Amino acid sequence: NALTWFKTPSNNIRNTLASFYDTTGGILWKNKTGWLESEDYCKWFGMTCNNDQEITVINLSSNNLRGCLAPSKTSPFHGLGLDSLHRLEYIDLSQNSLSGDADVLLSSNAVRHVNYSHNNFTSVSGFIKSKPSYETLEVLDLSNNAILQDASNLLPAMPPNLRILLLSDNRINGTLPNPFPIIRDMEHFVMDNNNLTGQLPNRMHLSLPALKDLSLSNQMLSGTIPAVLFGMPQLKALKLAENKLSGEIPTPTGNVILESLDLSNNDLVGEIPSALSGIRDLVHLIGNQGLFNPGPISLCSMDGFDLLNNTNACPPERNALKEIYKSAKGSEWTDATNWVDEYVTHCSWFGVKCDATNTTTLELDLHNNGLSGKLSGRIADLPYLTKLDISDNDVKGYIPTEIGLLSNIRYLRLSYNSFIGNMTRELSNLHHLRLLHLHGNRIPGTMPHLDTQHMDGNSSFIADCGVPTDFEVPLKCDNCTMCCNAIGACHSTEVNTIEKAGFTSYLNFSWAFSLSLFLCLCLVVALSYLYERKWRGQEAQQPQIIQGQAPRGASLIRRASVINRDKNYALDTIGTDSVYSFVLSKDWRAWIIVSFVLGLQMLMLFMFIIAAQLDFSDEKSVFVYAWKCPRNSETCMFESDSDWR
Repeated sequence: NALTWFKTPSNNIRNTLASFYDTTGGILWKNKTGWLESEDYCKWFGMTCNNDQEITVINLSSNNLRGCLAPSKTSPFHGLGLDSLHRLEYIDLSQNSLSGDADVLLSSNAVRHVNYSHNNFTSVSGFIKSKPSYETLEVLDLSNNAILQDASNLLPAMPPNLRILLLSDNRINGTLPNPFPIIRDMEHFVMDNNNLTGQLPNRMHLSLPALKDLSLSNQMLSGTIPAVLFGMPQLKALKLAENKLSGEIPTPTGNVILESLDLSNNDLVGEIPSALSGIRDLVHLIGNQGLFNPGPISLCSMDGFDLLNNTNACPPERNALKEIYKSAKGSEWTDATNWVDEYVTHCSWFGVKCDATNTTTLELDLHNNGLSGKLSGRIADLPYLTKLDISDNDVKGYIPTEIGLLSNIRYLRLSYNSFIGNMTRELSNLHHLRLLHLHGNRIPGTMPHLDTQHMDGNSSFIADCGVPTDFEVPLKCDNCTMCCNAIGACHSTEVNTIEKAGFTSYLNFSWAFSLSLFLCLCLVVALSYLYERKWRGQEAQQPQIIQGQAPRGASLIRRASVINRDKNYALDTIGTDSVYSFVLSKDWRAWIIVSFVLGLQMLMLFMFIIAAQLDFSDEKSVFVYAWKCPRNSETCMFESDSDWR
């Protein structure tokens, strides 16, 4: 027997440790180095001593200690039998298989930290005030055992100087004492996963003024949450999840000290206080079906809010609109009615139009509303948007590429802002556009080719592709319907009748027309020649005198008379003083004069046609832009015909 291993009275501590070794099945310990082998117990596994060879620390955690500690107070080895270790400060017997009655108040007048967690203790020895450790104990961990006691009997006798009390994962039942015992230095009170019932004490702020962590989750606690809990000056973590708490969530007042709040899976109702957004890390409210939706918008911006992805509590489109508001300096807007209100649905915000269910944003119209800053890429989080109008503001920066994700957009006005940089290529992904206004910005380069099959009218696609321009090379836009220049004047690029016929310019049309006219004249001349030749042949075959008819000479006289009459008619029509009268002459010199005059006139006509073509891509063009596309109108206005400067 280990009790006989040491025979002299001076080895009392060794005898105590030997008894402890036997009681806890030392032969089966994972590590028993030095135990009962060396006289220097300070070198035994798990022992730490001071300079006077007095044990101050016992750490035998996870070492396969087992056994039922003697429950009888008359037993010579009641509890752990370590009363002779008067300088013991720290004892850790966690993660073992000890059972029975847990004696946490050793006779030591120095013990401060006791950890008996993750064992099989079924009860806790009474807290005897006469024991020295009653006043010195600061940390007590009895979590993950099988303690079956009434909380109203167990807690009132707790040592008064405890800082940390861990009783979670036991079978403690009953109600919490009310009033709660005063433990002024208590910082952590954790009692999750027990069988507590009744209500929370309503004066815990007075009993535990230094409390930082209160955790009573997974019980059967009922009633309302005392508002004083949210006003405790040091409380940083409040966990009351998985209970039957009811009523409304108290509203924190003043500066919010809480960093973590878990009220999930209760029966709480009403409005979620917006002040909870002041909690730094975690806010868990899931499982409270009676809470009003939507939740406060400030809380829905917290990464640690467990309802962040709940579309009822935190509509994603509302969060997106909030980011748009912040990015565009919403506090400076002309009209921001209801914007970022904590509880008002985003469908009631100024300029926002939703569907019949008041959930999906369809239109966002903020034209001429004092917007500045930038357009947030969160615009893509409004996937059903059909109309976006932020024209006539002072929005700066680049047009976000995310705008190309608005696959349902039909009406897009970004005109008269201060957008810069090349146009995003993603704009070509928008296949349902009916109106696109981009003019009045500083966008150079080349406009991507867009799907314009749904666009109609010369005001449907407007950009700054006119001259003069603020850039070295004007914006190139092949399918714009209207091009505006740096001074706000515009011109229509609508295809005219000539271009619709397949001609690229009036000059090409003139050449084609002249060639057609020349071919027609040649055809007339050829037909006249053939007719003349045929007539002469018939005349030659006629006899000189036919019975009952005039002689051949009479026919010739009549023909000559007709020719002379036609010639006189032509002269009267052309004018005897016109150079074109020479056309009727058979004199070759007259024909030279006519040909020269006709060629000169044709040259002048072609020069006029070339000069008359509307070339708005040239800054030196002699034509002015005759259209205006006002800030406050979706339709451009035609002010006058294209005219000379």
